[in-house]
Amino acid sequence: MNIRPPQIGPQPWEQVRGKLDQSLPFANMRDTPYYRDAVWEQFSPAEYQRRYRALRAKMREHKLD
Repeated sequence: MNIRPPQIGPQPWEQVRGKLDQSLPFANMRDTPYYRDAVWEQFSPAEYQRRYRALRAKMREHKLD
């Protein structure tokens, strides 16, 4: 008998598509059509830096940690 343990970690859609009722494959699926509408836009690293610099300056101005 050939027993294979479940694959842990990111799994491609082709492997997961028939196992969506199982928690491990469902939790680890990546790059799937199922999630395309749930991907949020993110700021660029430069924009994050700019925002955090402004936040830190404002905190210093108000003497906050």
